[in-house]
Formats: sequence, C-alpha cells, structure tokens
Amino acid sequence: MTKTPSVARSASEHHYDVPHLTSGSDIQMSPATSSTLESSSGKRSQMSGFTNHSDSTYEVATEQVTLPISSLPAAYAVIPTVSGNYTSSTLSHCGGFLNLSESGVSLLVPEGAVSRSRKQELFLSILNEDCFRPKLAEGLTQLSPVVSCGPNISLNKSVVLKIPHCAEITRNNWTISVLQSDCSDSQWQNAVTLGQETINTTVFCQLDKNAAYLVTENMSRYVIVGRSVTGNAIKRLKLAVFGPKLCFQSSLDYSVRVYVLEDTDSSMETVFGQEKRLGGYLLDEPRSITFQDGGQSLCVSLDNISEGWRAKTASNYQEIPFKHLWQASSNSLHCSFALEAFEINRVLNFKLKVNQKSFDYIQVFDVTCKDDGEIIEKTSSGKFVPKVSIHSETSRSNDSKRSVEYAKSAKRLEPLAKNLIVTDRGVSTCDDFNLRLSKPLRKQLCQCLDPPTQRGNDWRMLAHALTVDRYINFFATKPSPTDCILDLWEARNRDSNALTELKQIFTDMERFDAVTVLDNCLGPNWL
Repeated sequence: MTKTPSVARSASEHHYDVPHLTSGSDIQMSPATSSTLESSSGKRSQMSGFTNHSDSTYEVATEQVTLPISSLPAAYAVIPTVSGNYTSSTLSHCGGFLNLSESGVSLLVPEGAVSRSRKQELFLSILNEDCFRPKLAEGLTQLSPVVSCGPNISLNKSVVLKIPHCAEITRNNWTISVLQSDCSDSQWQNAVTLGQETINTTVFCQLDKNAAYLVTENMSRYVIVGRSVTGNAIKRLKLAVFGPKLCFQSSLDYSVRVYVLEDTDSSMETVFGQEKRLGGYLLDEPRSITFQDGGQSLCVSLDNISEGWRAKTASNYQEIPFKHLWQASSNSLHCSFALEAFEINRVLNFKLKVNQKSFDYIQVFDVTCKDDGEIIEKTSSGKFVPKVSIHSETSRSNDSKRSVEYAKSAKRLEPLAKNLIVTDRGVSTCDDFNLRLSKPLRKQLCQCLDPPTQRGNDWRMLAHALTVDRYINFFATKPSPTDCILDLWEARNRDSNALTELKQIFTDMERFDAVTVLDNCLGPNWL
C-alpha cells in the first residue's frame, strides 16, 4: 500500500468562507509612463548613445510607436504593434483559452467564470513598448514581459494567467513579487509578494521554473519583478547579434549590434521589428547568459577580426553598467561596434565574447559574413530571411537547423493569420483547447475531495501532490478548493499523459472514489 503523504492542517476551521478583500498596498516606485502614445508613423529609429568611464557605448531605441486602441469595452485594450502579441476571443459560460503560443503567454478562463446569460469578448496581449515597463525602486528588477488581459469585468471564478519569467529560482535567492496596474491610471501596485500572502491577497502566484501562473479574478496588467535576498540572485539574459548585409558596392563600413534582453520568448519581438526597419539580419542564434546581482557590469568584446578589417573607433571592448541591465528601462538595449575595411576583403569574420565581469562563464558568437551573393534557402516566410552567407560554430555542424531557426525568427515578423471557430460557445482561435475535465466530472471530484478528512487526503493533499500548496489558505477561501486547484492543474498540465498522472495521484492519495469517478466518466479506453 502506498504511503500517504502528510499534509499539515490549516489553522482555520472555516475552509470555505470567502473573506472580505482589501486593496493591496502601494509599492515604492514612480508612476509608469502614460499609455497615451504620440504618433511616429514612418519615422526611423533614433538611437541615443551612453558612454561611461570604461569607454562603453551602448544604445537604446527611443522611437515612439502609435498603438491603435481596440474596439473592446476597455480603453486600455491596447493592440501591440506585433500581431503575434495580441489575441482576443468571445467566450460564453463554457470558458475558453487565449494563447500567445510563440511567447508562452496564455489565459485560461474556466467554465463558469462568465455568467451563463452572457457572451464576453476577452483579450490577451504582451506590451513590449518601453513606456509600459514599470519604473522600479532600487534593487528591484523586471523578470517578465508586461502582460495585459481584459477587459476588467466582474467574473464568477478566477482565471489562470501564465507569464514566462527569467529568474533562476533553484537556489531560493529571490523575493518575487507580482505587480498590477489597473490601466485606468499608470500606477503599479504590489498585488502579491511570495511568502507574504494573507487571506486578503487577491492573487495567487504559482512560481514554476520558467513561468508563473497567476490565479486571480482581476483582469488587468501584470508583470513579475524580483529582489535579490542575499545579493546572489541570478536572472537569465538573452543575447542577439544583428548586422546589415555585407556589400562593398554600398559601403566599406559594417555595424554590429549586440542586444541584451530579458530571456523570455517575447523579448525578441521588439528587436525583430526594429531590425526589420533598419534592414538588419540575425547573424547567429540568440543565446542565454546568466547575470548575477552584485554590481558587476556586462563585458562585450570584438576579437579575431579578419584581415583587411578593423574596429573603426579603435575600441573593440565595451561594458554595459550593471544598473542599466538590472533596472533596464528599454526592451531593446544594445551596444554596437563599427567596423571598416581598409583593404578589399569580401569575407568578414569575427568573434563576439560576452561575459559578466569577474565571472568565468562566457558566450562566444563566431560569425562569418560573405559579400558573394549567396542566398540561404528560403522558406514560405523567406522575405526576411538573411540574404548573406552567415556561419557560426553552431551552424557549421547543422546548416539545416540554422535555416529552421532563421525561418522561425522570420515568421515572427509576419502577421499571424488565425482561423476562427464559431460554435455555441462563441468565437475562438484554432489553438483553443478543450478542458480535460467536464463540468459533471469536476462536480463529482469536488464532492469527493472538498470535505476535510481526518487523514488529510482531501483537497489539501491534492494541492501538495501537485506542488501548489505553498499558500494553502488561498484555496481554503474558495467555495470549492478542489475546483480552483483543478483550474490551476488544467493550465499547468497540457501534456498528453496529464490525466494518467492525475489518476496516479488519486491512487497515491488512496482516494479510490476519485479514481472510480475518472474511470466512469472517461470510459475504459481513455488511458
């Protein structure tokens, strides 16, 4: 017989009472920039340089972008300039799923969240424009994109919002907080700090290795931020190298741009859009590097430049100050190197080395560009695939893989066409999924697991088995703790074997009544 995991009982005798909710306290930060943006259609990106004592020069895009306002009920339903960062769907009481698959952001609206008599249009978007970044207090750093969902309507149940993050959480060196902005103004407030929850906390945050799952009834803007506990916290940064096509007919100069971004799937969207306007090409696969709290800058050096070429400014080394990365104000922070040809050499190769000062870990980009008219094999979206011959240590071993990577990056520059499905449940995109647990099945599972048992093998043990029991009292405040836990399970477990694993959990809990419910409702051949 499987040993039953031990679960500590809640100190409260009232597991299902819903307390009166109080508003969260303000955090120490300045108001964010207003979301009213000036039009700059047709303008070219303007770059401003910064120089520090280490002869470091890096640049931040300052172009303002017009963001059209959606026809959705809320005025803050801003449609980003990249269509892959926005989706909307009309949902009924049956619920649904809004998914920005390339960015790893999603919104699960469970059955019953929208009233039975209503159909509601909801949206989900990533706000990559710099003006939406929160201005953080000293020591705080942004760990996720700014995600907006809405409109801010009254819901009957909590939704589950998935937001990727770039914090290395394995060593428990972070104090993680979720900031929220109601969008009617530009103030950011602290919705929850992990480990400091109370029964009045309106947001539950399940922090997994690469993503946070927010369980909340408030449709709003959210962002994940963190503060180093011991001064040793680590976040992941993404490095991306861009440059123009090498062409001696037009210029003897060559500019290389090295972007340093938060390491999330959506962080490259702004850069691809900017480089598209500049005529730039991705010179190598984007790579990740760890960046530790403590004040050390990021070092970027240009080495092994091929014969006939040299650094134009006689400087091939730059440093980006720690604070400008830990408290970045831009989604397209980068440094640039200018090269010039002093004799005709139609091949340019160089190595870019990036590391945090005083740390051994280093990322190396080995790039070769040829002015020979070679064209990389095009794909269906090959309009933006580089037309220069570009090689690196990685790509030489697998050229086909490189072509696929370029194709993926090119796709992100194209509008994403989506088919719509119109049913009695409303209108949704084709990447919508069906909830694994039907309403009758859920009801029976809740009847099994909601009542507290002396052995503790009820909803509390289920939360423990699913590793969502960090703040168990959040579920205790819900009318049905089991139902809320299963909503979170739906959002976190999308693998094909999820139901099989859930059945095994019920077996380990020795809740064979729940196992029988699954078998009876799903049939004998569902495994």
